[in-house]
Amino acid sequence: RLILIEICLINIQIIRILGECGYNSCAKYDPKKLNIHVIAHSHDDVGHLKTVDEYYEQDVKHIITNVVQSLSKSSKRTFTQVEIYYFNRWWTEQNNDTKTLVHKLVNSGQLSFTNGGYCMNDEGATYYNGIIDQMTLGLRILDDLFGKCGHPSVSWQIDPFGASKEMASLYAQMGFDGHVVNRGIQPKGEFIWRGSHDLGDKSQIFTTVLHDNFIPPDGFDFEY
Repeated sequence: RLILIEICLINIQIIRILGECGYNSCAKYDPKKLNIHVIAHSHDDVGHLKTVDEYYEQDVKHIITNVVQSLSKSSKRTFTQVEIYYFNRWWTEQNNDTKTLVHKLVNSGQLSFTNGGYCMNDEGATYYNGIIDQMTLGLRILDDLFGKCGHPSVSWQIDPFGASKEMASLYAQMGFDGHVVNRGIQPKGEFIWRGSHDLGDKSQIFTTVLHDNFIPPDGFDFEY
């Protein structure tokens, strides 16, 4: 058993060395053409119209399982996972073969994580201590499981109610490269958001506001 465990750990280390995660794993683009990025991502509320258990058992665990199977069939496929509560719960139920496959997908950049919090926290009624705690929990889980390749570079606050400058400031201080938001903010488009007057540049982050809620463009609404 000890020998098998050592071989498994060695294989995971080899995958980590050979893989190319992060921005280097992004598909190459043609600078002479308009390049459109279609990002397949999770959007699984950690409690909303159903309980957390109901969402997981009825929907989410099947989604993650099918995503992993689909990614393994083609190296051109990618997926972005957001809610770490659900991913971690799914992970604990998997066998070693599936976990090794997921390591490979993460380290090749096919499966990536954004935001990285245990959930996508509300911004209208949360205190900053709670935000920091839930982000710390999610990011620690990703770090323990996947190291550098599991660490998100971009936030993903596309469905909390409201958008606070404190979130922009916190993400900037956490080292995120970009902040993606949706509800409760104008103008639409891209801008540099300085979340704190006192912290200045330390609270400054590139921000994108979704163009039409989180509704996909016409012809790309695969869910329906």
